[in-house]
Amino acid sequence: MSKAAELPELGGRQKGMARPLRLGDDLDERALADLADDIDELQYLAGSQLQRLRTARLEIERTQSAFRPRTLRTELAQLRSAENTFRDYEQVLGTCLHDILRGVGGVERLRAVKNEYADLLRLQQGISSALIAGSDWQSPAFDGAGYPTAGRHAGVITEHHDDYKRDRHPGAQSFEQNYLREYVDAPTGLGVRALATACGMAAFTTILHFLCSVLDKKKPVIATRGMYHECRGLLVESPLGPRIHWVEDDDTAEIKTACRRLEPAAVFWDSMCNSKGLAVPDSRRLLLDLAESSRSDIYVVVDNTCAPVFSQPFPVAAWNRHVRVLMFESLTKYAQFGFDRVAAGLVVAPGPETDELDRLREHLGTNVADVCVAAVPQPNRALLTRRLRRIERNAGLLSQHIAQSAERYRAPVRVVYPGLPSHECHAAARRLGFYGGFFALDLLHEDPSPVAQGRLVSGLIQSARRHNVNLVTGASFGLNVTRVYRTATEIGLGPFVRIAAGTEDRMEIEDLKEVFTDVVRQLSARGHG
Repeated sequence: MSKAAELPELGGRQKGMARPLRLGDDLDERALADLADDIDELQYLAGSQLQRLRTARLEIERTQSAFRPRTLRTELAQLRSAENTFRDYEQVLGTCLHDILRGVGGVERLRAVKNEYADLLRLQQGISSALIAGSDWQSPAFDGAGYPTAGRHAGVITEHHDDYKRDRHPGAQSFEQNYLREYVDAPTGLGVRALATACGMAAFTTILHFLCSVLDKKKPVIATRGMYHECRGLLVESPLGPRIHWVEDDDTAEIKTACRRLEPAAVFWDSMCNSKGLAVPDSRRLLLDLAESSRSDIYVVVDNTCAPVFSQPFPVAAWNRHVRVLMFESLTKYAQFGFDRVAAGLVVAPGPETDELDRLREHLGTNVADVCVAAVPQPNRALLTRRLRRIERNAGLLSQHIAQSAERYRAPVRVVYPGLPSHECHAAARRLGFYGGFFALDLLHEDPSPVAQGRLVSGLIQSARRHNVNLVTGASFGLNVTRVYRTATEIGLGPFVRIAAGTEDRMEIEDLKEVFTDVVRQLSARGHG
């Protein structure tokens, strides 16, 4: 008997609408409210993937004459089995939410439910995405006799358009439309379009190839020093490299002056930097100035990976048709709601550019794979915003605690986080409406080398083991468990130790504070030994 069968099926609470449980102010009650939100999010993820499975099954049933009988039976049986699994998960999570609203179940039980079903859903997300695309073809036929080799897309494939999935495919097009609807604010007249790619770097290389072919070769380009190091490296090595004028991310006046004086063909910046210093360019003010001053076309390339939803450049850019925003994002981070299941990315651009970007995506081979797009959770702005707020809260609580502990114990460590008033970009981050989901630790008086940074990371993990606290070391961010990571040593601005906050509940954050306090004390002892 499944777990769902042991519990009554619930109705009445609409899933995925970001309605947090409002309780009191003590830690236990705030943790309960956090866990209610987490379980609501998981129920949405289960329900949305269930809908994808149903859609795939209905498409196969509609085109069943295109399948050999045994293949048809096998595919439908596996899809129905997967539907039952996700339906069970959805029901269990719904029952758990109902229990919370009735005051049944403590923090430990709910935390166990969150962790168990986050793991199960992540596993099944990968399996179900393969099932959804299981009978598809990478080169689906658009006509023929007998059994057409097109799977569930029989009869809807267009010659020279989507008859080769490296070029484009229906799954990506559906996701692109959902992404635009949920995550992008843009005036209708701009004709903004989204193009899914194999990863964030594939999105950037598509944009870079486009710019290398269309920019005025006599004009310079401007780039901020804090842009993501791999994008920075490709930009330097590209034909645009000799024309780059570098500016500081946190110096809005310098960027404005450079744009007015040089009249560049393009400007590159990250809406929130994932590089040493964690700078936050004042995107809105920069775009306002460009909208006021630009008299010829200028492309503004914005990496939106670290501040999705909050950074919305298109409404301001629409004030001046010369300002052409090309926004991109790695969907491997926040957009996967902690699943970290596949690599994916996305470009968002105004109408006149999208046809050429689409063509380049086809010829560069940067399109997203069909299985990958089926594994990225369906966009939901309310839930993503709520999730980002949790991660931001946790980053803020931890960074503030470490900063206070470092001051108390006179430890040689500095906390770098845009949410702290001491950060150079605190005001810009406040105007953005998001302080970010990660912070950095700078070693001061002792050796700040990568070796010392590695010792700091190891010390944090050892402390977590002593305190029996879940803390991991690894790349990326936006996951459920807080991560500590020494970034790559080849980064242009230098490596740094990044703490990427997870979605821990309010009580778990108190446990993490103890882990960091331990290490701050150790640093203090070494600094004064």
